[in-house]
Amino acid sequence: MWKHTQLLQAPPCGGLLLFSCLVLSGMVASVVDAQTPKMISSPVVPGIPLGIPISTEIVLTSNTATHIGDCAPGTPVTLSLYGTSGRAAIGVEAPAGDKGISVVQTNGAVGQIDIAPVAKPDFFAVNDESFEGIPMQYSGLPPTSDGIPIEIQCTAPTAIVVIVNDDVNFVIEASVTESEDGDEIELIGEVAAEAPLDGYTRPGRGQGAGPPVSFSSADNKKIKVNQGGGNGNGNGKGYALVSGVFTTPSGDKVRRSFVRGVKEKQSGSMTPRSVTIDCCDINQDGDIDVRFPGLGKKDEFLRVDARFGIEADGATVEVVDVTASLTQGGFMTVHGGWIRKALQDIGLQDQTEGWSVVLIDVIVYDPKQGYRTVGIKGNVINNGVPPGQAKRALLSRGPTTEEKEITDEMKMGKKPAAQARNGQNKNLRRELSGIHKKILVHGYCVNYASGNPNPFPINQFSNSIAFSSGTTNNNWSHDEFAQRFVAFANNNNIHGCGCIAHSQGGAACLHTYTYYWSCLDNAAASGAGIGSRLIQSVGTPYQGTPLAGNLAVLGEIFGAGCGENTDMTTSGADTWLSGIPTWARQQVNYYTTSFKDNWWSVDYCHLATDLFLSDPDDGTVEKHRGQLAWGVNRGHKEGWCHTTGMSDPSHTQDSSRNSEMNTNSKW
Repeated sequence: MWKHTQLLQAPPCGGLLLFSCLVLSGMVASVVDAQTPKMISSPVVPGIPLGIPISTEIVLTSNTATHIGDCAPGTPVTLSLYGTSGRAAIGVEAPAGDKGISVVQTNGAVGQIDIAPVAKPDFFAVNDESFEGIPMQYSGLPPTSDGIPIEIQCTAPTAIVVIVNDDVNFVIEASVTESEDGDEIELIGEVAAEAPLDGYTRPGRGQGAGPPVSFSSADNKKIKVNQGGGNGNGNGKGYALVSGVFTTPSGDKVRRSFVRGVKEKQSGSMTPRSVTIDCCDINQDGDIDVRFPGLGKKDEFLRVDARFGIEADGATVEVVDVTASLTQGGFMTVHGGWIRKALQDIGLQDQTEGWSVVLIDVIVYDPKQGYRTVGIKGNVINNGVPPGQAKRALLSRGPTTEEKEITDEMKMGKKPAAQARNGQNKNLRRELSGIHKKILVHGYCVNYASGNPNPFPINQFSNSIAFSSGTTNNNWSHDEFAQRFVAFANNNNIHGCGCIAHSQGGAACLHTYTYYWSCLDNAAASGAGIGSRLIQSVGTPYQGTPLAGNLAVLGEIFGAGCGENTDMTTSGADTWLSGIPTWARQQVNYYTTSFKDNWWSVDYCHLATDLFLSDPDDGTVEKHRGQLAWGVNRGHKEGWCHTTGMSDPSHTQDSSRNSEMNTNSKW
């Protein structure tokens, strides 16, 4: 149990020190290029602890078997097939036609195995030509087979990646426990492998790849993956493939695999540090400003969750939870309406003595590390003198009629534009004279080197501008993506905007609207050519995609694609979504698509990704994971895939949908 910290009985900001705190508060916005955080606030629900309401545990999911090996003439890659039938993709270094790939059963012919005569491009990721994929199908295997051994033979040396999806509906999950020297992967539930889990490793070709990892203490339920070492700066990464053979409740034998990138940990990086406050005061608006020094780097945002209450007559009333994305020295502001309402509720209205505002708990999360806890409540530095009676009267005077019902300002904090109109912020005064635009936002892993990262035909959107940030293929957390969105709008003098987004761009716009004041908050409510939809997206994995872990890590091993993205994994998306309030989700209008499903053929958008996804899907996002609770579902359409280079056209090129989004966009 935390000892409650009194904020307003002996606050650190008084006299000259108060002046220094106010000056520092003004400096923070300029350091982060006017990225001003919202103060997301909600009443404390009795019995619900502070913080992200679901576990931030890393969970791996698998319904496929993966094999990695190096083939050479006379040295094939060996594996076994399970289930009575299934599909597979054989990834081969391009050009696959020069490698002479063939598949041979080594223990007598059983059933039928067929491989396609022509390889398909872009095995790991669209626009990455390092590997090609050869489709394979098999059928007629015995239903309880211990596996049919095969060899993949070649006439020229090549790395081989084989992904197998059998016809047995059996999914396994494993949790990952991170430590300083590696990860422990443990199967969830009653599932156990027939033998100790297998570990396969290779050093990888990706940028920042470290030496191979090693394995220890493997059994039928868990395996320890040890980091192989690096240069000590936390940037090295090794790769582990963990597999096992399982017997399903119906008696079928199957193989399932997890692929994990194990990042080198810096010493002490896994231990949450203490978080202190050193400045709190009642400001002129009757709100409480609390300063958090030492959160991290001055240009790095962390999510801070804090619970505030009122202490009176030896009892504590829990009042409000506040969440804000703060940098070093950042200020959290507690809207005074919460305190005024609570003081009235407990019968202390108009009394300036006999009560204290207290900080009950604080938790700090790092959005770049999957919202891992990096800070917990520590000691408070108390300097200065208490606020005078006149300031305390601002909190005890009683709530307004609107505050009794909880206003939008209480939920989100005060809008910076209000300060600008009062002449208090030159940067924001400049923004008020800015322009209004529809911002077209790309998704994950676009090719900036092509010079045109925007996936939408810009000539199909009026009053629009294409978002751009950076010069390399992007792999950003939703939070970093949001910060870049805000900076882009500021740098282009965009005061009001609507978001029309593809893929991760939709999640980034929703994250922006939730955590930061931006041009989205200044979109025109009405006028000629002004619609009612603030955020529109197509193909956004709001609930994550299995590809963000499994296939992304596989590609990373061979230097293909952009690598794993925690926020877009299925467990990472659950964690992220748990912090997105209903009022923000209601501003999102979203679309999903999938390949055209013909009854006479096996259809998919992408050869390799289809093995990890459940139909219907667009080659990256499954329809059911593209749903957003409390958002507005604008429908699902067949015949459109996630991006160019897939079996059907990219859904960003659908002129009918683009026209609808253009017409209905706020901006």
